[in-house]
Amino acid sequence: MPFVIGVMGVGGQHPDAGNAAFREAMAAPAALPEFQEKNVSAVRTAPFWDETLGAIQAKYEQVRQMEYELKTKNRRFANADGSMSSEQQREYLKQFEAKLISLEEAALRKRGASNAGYHYLGCAKTFALMGKAFAEALLTTTR
Repeated sequence: MPFVIGVMGVGGQHPDAGNAAFREAMAAPAALPEFQEKNVSAVRTAPFWDETLGAIQAKYEQVRQMEYELKTKNRRFANADGSMSSEQQREYLKQFEAKLISLEEAALRKRGASNAGYHYLGCAKTFALMGKAFAEALLTTTR
């Protein structure tokens, strides 16, 4: 029976050290001697990560972090003394987001992403490319 291991590619081609080690561990079983009949293959999914959407998502994460900082009155940010009302915090956050994320980026994210990074941003294009690669790997392992 053929098996395909989809090696995690969340975050794209430049993983941190921990993520890189995890990816290698995921791919390792395909190289084990007991699978030399080629019934197991590992498909690396990092090449299918949408780098543009990932960069936009990182900006939205900055906005979310700023929202947290405003609510917790972090001394390094605008609401250091806690004097901002909820409405003032919302307005500050709205302006912060507008400076950080262009209208084009917001539109692209709305069209191309539907989930968080750990789900490949819910990007249909990414999932289609991965599915095609998995199918091709299955065809190779069954010959």
